[in-house]
Amino acid sequence: MPRGFVILQLCVLLTESGTVEKPRFANAGAAAGAEDAEGCSHCEVDAALLLQHSGNHGSKSSNSLENSTVEPVGSKHEPREVRDVREVKMKSQEVTIDQALMDNVTMEKLADQMARQMSWEFQNSKGTLLKVAGPGTMTQVTENNPASLSGTEVSLFVRAAYKAVAPAMGEAKVQVELQMAAPGQILWVYAILWMPLALAWLWSGLPLLSQDLSPSQSLQFRQLLQLSVGALTISAVVSNQSLCILTRAPMALTLFQSAVAACMGAVLWAFQMWLNPAQHPTARHIRVGLWRWMPCATCFACFQVSDHFVSNYTSITERIVLGNLVPVLSWIAEMTFPNTFQSKDQASVSAKVALFSTVCGAAFFVAEDSALTALGVSSCALCSVILLIYRLTQRGVLVNLLAFPVACLLTFDSVVSCLISYSLCGPADLTAMRDWSLWIETPQVFVLLVLSGIGMGIGHLVVILCLRSSSATLTMVICNVASMICLVQGMVLFNDSQFQHPLALVGMTINLIGGVWYTTSQVGIIEIDSDRKAVVYKDIHREGSPK
Repeated sequence: MPRGFVILQLCVLLTESGTVEKPRFANAGAAAGAEDAEGCSHCEVDAALLLQHSGNHGSKSSNSLENSTVEPVGSKHEPREVRDVREVKMKSQEVTIDQALMDNVTMEKLADQMARQMSWEFQNSKGTLLKVAGPGTMTQVTENNPASLSGTEVSLFVRAAYKAVAPAMGEAKVQVELQMAAPGQILWVYAILWMPLALAWLWSGLPLLSQDLSPSQSLQFRQLLQLSVGALTISAVVSNQSLCILTRAPMALTLFQSAVAACMGAVLWAFQMWLNPAQHPTARHIRVGLWRWMPCATCFACFQVSDHFVSNYTSITERIVLGNLVPVLSWIAEMTFPNTFQSKDQASVSAKVALFSTVCGAAFFVAEDSALTALGVSSCALCSVILLIYRLTQRGVLVNLLAFPVACLLTFDSVVSCLISYSLCGPADLTAMRDWSLWIETPQVFVLLVLSGIGMGIGHLVVILCLRSSSATLTMVICNVASMICLVQGMVLFNDSQFQHPLALVGMTINLIGGVWYTTSQVGIIEIDSDRKAVVYKDIHREGSPK
């Protein structure tokens, strides 16, 4: 019997008995080895060497199969750069997925906190939950009819859907589904609102805190101030709407924003002292000036608290109606006591028609809307009274504090606001303050809180400057125009059918036209006054300053 045949028989027996694994030919080299093994009948081959050769081929083929399951098809033929790019993309996708999962977990935590807060309010209000007004308003929902407790709150950055759960063991439950914009989207919105203003101030070359301006510069300064007041009012309304939905704690929100504004005011005050130390007032003058300003600081704190309370418990309809009545009352007060407020607003027929057309527009706006509640009207009425007293007091005091550093007033107002808001904190606000770690750990909420505090500080600064150079009525008309623009923005973005009735559209149009009409008419009067001062300014500088 030939030795080659004996060797092959021995290989077959060993393979069937499981001692040697039958080779699986996964490549051309293993197949060639198999052909060599089959064609070895005419050569002298040792059986042990043949078995070792077959085992090596089997291990190589199994390794090739394992590698083929891990590496993508054709990966060995791809350049190294392509494989590196693919690995980077896979890692970035994994990071994106992990970040999305973390964001979902964070949103769930925020929603759970809001649900606990709303359930606590529902339980402690004797079965009545008073919720923010807006599309899908939920107001005065009793425990006897929990199925009606469902609705949606939508702002530019936050969307919250609420649904009541049947009370279990005598405890009311509320479910909250929360969605929020990403930090980059929030930054983009603020950049759109603030960057044009920053570029305009840089292009004009006018210092914001300077007091030595020529009449022509003073006119340009007033115009930029009015635009700044409008843009910062829009950003304040947008941020407060979103934060009131998230926190449901007006006093805690006021405390946080006032703290940020106080820090920013202190930095600006220190910079102003370092820039012009000779023009800075003495410590005695600062004490006297702050004592005179104390009523304004108290009114500022009360207005901030009431504004956040109004944002939390009233509808946009109630704010529009009562907000447009305040400039009319302010104009009457300034025309009645011209020596006290030194108002330069024009009392012509055109100015009167423009001012009263804003009220007519607000009346048309609410003609087809019956979403007025006792709580909303009373809250807005209280806030309107505080706003009227606040603006008139500011204007009356600023007439006698024209040379006082505005950054010092901003810091003082913010500190007083912190103290008053902390003293008025209720159980809901204290609970929210204990859970601030969750707000700070959430990037979206933290960015929105910081930007809202900065906007509050800069907004208060430019409002003080605007009140120092113009009237309280003009300042409030600008703020009302900005609020109406916020309403139009919400109607366009969220497609709210509640404000798309014919009378509502007519009312918004009349209100905007009236506000812009009144503003431009007063700018014309200021321009005439500035031209008269320019002649005196040129004569003084031609002859030399009087000693």
